[in-house]
Amino acid sequence: MARIVLNCIGFVLLGLINVALSQTTAPPTLNVASVLHYPNLYEAEDGSYHGFILDLLELMGVNYKLSINTKYGHQYENGSWAGMMGELVDQEADIAGLLTVSNSRAQFVDFLYPIQSASPAIVLKKPKDDKPSVAERLSRLLEPLEFSVWLLSILSLLVTGTVLYIISYFNPYEWRRMYKDREATHREAESFTCLNSFWFVISTLMWQGYVRAPRSVGARILVTSWWAFVVIFLVSYTASLTNYLRFGREMSAVQGYSSITSFSDLANSELRVGILPDGSTEHSFRDSKNEVFKQLYDKILEGRNKTNLGSTDELVTYVRDQKFVDYAAILESNTAMFVTHQKPCDLYMVKDDFNLRAVSFAVQKGSPLRDELTKSIIRLHESGDIHYLENKWFKQQCSSNVLRADENQYIHLSNFYALDLGTFSAALLILIFGVVLGCVVTLIEVCLYKWTEMRVDDEDEPANQRSGSQGLLESDVKKGGSTNV
Repeated sequence: MARIVLNCIGFVLLGLINVALSQTTAPPTLNVASVLHYPNLYEAEDGSYHGFILDLLELMGVNYKLSINTKYGHQYENGSWAGMMGELVDQEADIAGLLTVSNSRAQFVDFLYPIQSASPAIVLKKPKDDKPSVAERLSRLLEPLEFSVWLLSILSLLVTGTVLYIISYFNPYEWRRMYKDREATHREAESFTCLNSFWFVISTLMWQGYVRAPRSVGARILVTSWWAFVVIFLVSYTASLTNYLRFGREMSAVQGYSSITSFSDLANSELRVGILPDGSTEHSFRDSKNEVFKQLYDKILEGRNKTNLGSTDELVTYVRDQKFVDYAAILESNTAMFVTHQKPCDLYMVKDDFNLRAVSFAVQKGSPLRDELTKSIIRLHESGDIHYLENKWFKQQCSSNVLRADENQYIHLSNFYALDLGTFSAALLILIFGVVLGCVVTLIEVCLYKWTEMRVDDEDEPANQRSGSQGLLESDVKKGGSTNV
């Protein structure tokens, strides 16, 4: 009986010891602060959380309780911190992440062994590759030239036709006057009526030739300048149309931003620039002494006054919604890599590893968790588990979307430019010079013709008088006989 009692007591003691041992060896539940940002962390429709960070914590053997924040970490002027950094500094969270390692943050928290590496990257919209509509196809004939060029070309045709008709009507050396002098046929006299003058201008514009050319010097000067205008117009239009058909409609809208292969190119471009506010990336631009970064930060502040975008999703959505390439977002390269490799594959990134920084978890300053968690991260690197998780959550669905500044790669963007008025100004100047000179020469011809007629009249008048006197004397002889007394 006593033995049975002793055995029962022993079993009870062993059970208590096992419970105590299990309680002491079980990992504690840690408060983990993070930000909702797919694929690092996101909330499903059923209210549960998933993502790269949670899978990483489970492989590290951490029991966690999530604390969702809206900011990564921003330090106020009074020295206090907001976001995940604020929760760590105020000892409200045990772990925070993922965070970009920076000197200002490292003064207040301890960072674990790096999980990923990242650097600033430029995210831009790719040209559309949609099939053009019927209206767009019909408008292709007008796309090679800007509206101002078309307008002035039509005006040039109207002015040339009008001036040609006026010269042909008033110039005494033209077909109309020759018909009055019976030196030309009626058909020749109708060569440059109002309707035929415009038909002559249009037919030469189409390189269809002509039946009869002007005769006067003024009209020929005008027509010669018009022919020079036509040659330049048709050659320029043909070359621009060929280039347009090679590259497509979107290329006229991109305005040559395919040359952006670095932050220096972005700073010197006309693109607006956006960045995640109050993040370490923005602070690196703000505090940098590099002139390119200072110039970019000025563009960031200027763009923020027009478009206040407060999250990565808003930045990416805004870039995607742009009709043309006129906005660029600066993101961490790991985030940029993810968004540019997701469907609909309409983005690409310019990557530059000159400012490569680590990304990892952070713990409270002097926390005893640091050494143990660091060992867990190193173990996951050695086993390849982190690489497996990166492939799982950052799986590439698009290709050829990365442009590295240190490699000879190019994103095939648009480089078509519609012919503008400045380029076409030479043809307009030639035509204007011809119109003015033709009018001046025509005025000279009219004056010369009138002067010639006046001289002929003056020479004919004495002859008429002499012939009239001689006829009078002859009549007197016939009537009265001899004039001698």
